Amino acid sequence: SSHPPVPLSDCLSGIRTEILSTKLNRVRNNLNRDELAAMDNLVKLQKEGLITIQPTDKSGGLAIMNRVDYVDGMNLILHDTYTDPHTGQISNCYEAVDPTIIHEHYELIKTTVYDGYERGWISEEDADAMIPDKPAAGRLYGLPKDHKDYERVPKFRPIVSGSGSNTELISQFVDSQSKHLVRDLDSYVEDSPDFLRQIEDLHGSETTDIPSNIVPVTIDVVGLYSNIPHDEGMACFEEAHNMRDSPR
Repeated sequence: SSHPPVPLSDCLSGIRTEILSTKLNRVRNNLNRDELAAMDNLVKLQKEGLITIQPTDKSGGLAIMNRVDYVDGMNLILHDTYTDPHTGQISNCYEAVDPTIIHEHYELIKTTVYDGYERGWISEEDADAMIPDKPAAGRLYGLPKDHKDYERVPKFRPIVSGSGSNTELISQFVDSQSKHLVRDLDSYVEDSPDFLRQIEDLHGSETTDIPSNIVPVTIDVVGLYSNIPHDEGMACFEEAHNMRDSPR
């Protein structure tokens, strides 16, 4: 079964009832006739597969592109290569796989999750909540990097959406068990205000100058997450989990 645990189901049911029973205020459309016509035309072109509309990577806007240009840009990413700095060997960043692997992964996830339940590592409700209804792959899309120089169409930041995929539910469980660990890392920075507070802590309350023995450095890592070695990443992740007060 893929139904959520009973407490969560009751909560969702209550929220649904409250939303549906609430009287909604009628909102008047504030677009003029020309703007409405333009919106309708964009919707029409999108449904016909002629354009693609995506949020931009960092500028907070929307990008409207010819679908052909968007597909060509994503194909460039999928056929990108990587050169090993030590050996000079050129390798493909991505490789095509047999679609049947989606079903193999689904069965592997089911077997692994229920094995964890039988060993007493997780509850039956947790196990049931981690199994998706059916096998499904993630979906790749790209966010235009319009904050960088480009010709015709910006390059894209590739994003893999796991929504509805084989790993969505187990990822939610792992996140619930580990997101608090991130705050305990020495390198953790929550946001820009938190960074500024940490800078203030360096010089204390008596001066606004950063101590002479501290040199601020910024680093921009290309493809940070995709460049983390899987074995080392998993080892660090396991070590952090084993240090929890009440691991489960």
